[in-house]
Amino acid sequence: AIATVAVASLVLGVRQMGWVQRFELTAYDRMIQLAPEQGPDPRLLLVGISDVDLQTLQRPTPSDADVAKVIETLQTYQPRVIGLNLYRELPQDPGREALMAQLQAPNVVVIMNLGSEDSPPIPPPPGIPDACIGFNDFPIDPDGVIRRSLLLGTTEEGNFFHSFAFQTALKYLAPEGIQPQNNPADENEILLGNVPLTRLTPTSGGYQGMDAGGYQILLTYRSADEVASTVAFTDVLAGTIDPELVRDK
Repeated sequence: AIATVAVASLVLGVRQMGWVQRFELTAYDRMIQLAPEQGPDPRLLLVGISDVDLQTLQRPTPSDADVAKVIETLQTYQPRVIGLNLYRELPQDPGREALMAQLQAPNVVVIMNLGSEDSPPIPPPPGIPDACIGFNDFPIDPDGVIRRSLLLGTTEEGNFFHSFAFQTALKYLAPEGIQPQNNPADENEILLGNVPLTRLTPTSGGYQGMDAGGYQILLTYRSADEVASTVAFTDVLAGTIDPELVRDK
């Protein structure tokens, strides 16, 4: 009995000190890799900006005019929500006024970056309501792997924001009457419809002493190969994509 208690105490002590965290997270990664593929998400369409697109545009980043035109074209195909995952805190002339006009639509979400000790924050474009802004920061584990998603965070000034992914998802789900609510059975858990979003703590799972600031959850990787259908930025710009790829997506 004494030997059993001693061994159990030693194992728990070693785990509590974080000496086996790397091995536990590696085992978790392997379980994720062995999970069955869910295939492309039919609710999503990605408008990708590749090197081929940039060579066609002859620019290191699309101009505000081109981004405005792409958003305008997508809107004619009646999407539920458009998430713009491009920093636009600075003008990329020409077309600044046209882009700012497109960004005023209530179903458009733009990005910002909360920043960290190593990098300054990046603000959203000026004049955008908070309900149409999301940050794209991700917590990165010490081994360089992204296993967690940060859903809620604050700026240095104390302003509260949703993540870009969470904000986009909320706008997509709103027509179905799905909004985040506190779980009456657990005050530290959010319900999205009937789906619990379990908040991580510093010692969740294999973690020991993790920075659990904000509201973090474990990521679920849908597919290693293709998360969603993808079309080229220049094809949308030219108006040559199938509208059904966009409608209600």
